[in-house]
Amino acid sequence: AGLIEISRAIPNHLLLKDGIKKSILKDILAKHVPKALFDRPKRGFSVPIALWFRKELKEELLSLNEGLPPFINKAYVNQLVHEHLYLNRNHSYTLWNLMRIKKFYSSPKAKANPVAMLSYS
Repeated sequence: AGLIEISRAIPNHLLLKDGIKKSILKDILAKHVPKALFDRPKRGFSVPIALWFRKELKEELLSLNEGLPPFINKAYVNQLVHEHLYLNRNHSYTLWNLMRIKKFYSSPKAKANPVAMLSYS
């Protein structure tokens, strides 16, 4: 049997003990790992998009203006790209959204119905 089948076969009373979820897993883990490493609140993680723009996605970022809709201020986009790449400013959120706009604007759906660009959500 695979791991999923085995985990589904665990009785519910072992999965939830004294209001603690995954108690059987935590009991086993405690034998091998310090409790402080896993018995803590959940934490999110961020995607390193700012770094990706400076490395793996740099060429795409440098050509961001090509194919953007005409209502986007291209001089301002150039300024954001320059600041992000060379002045250690973090414009990753805005630049990512501009990339998404560019991607959608070049899609067949947007070309077939340009008005859809204005109402797309």
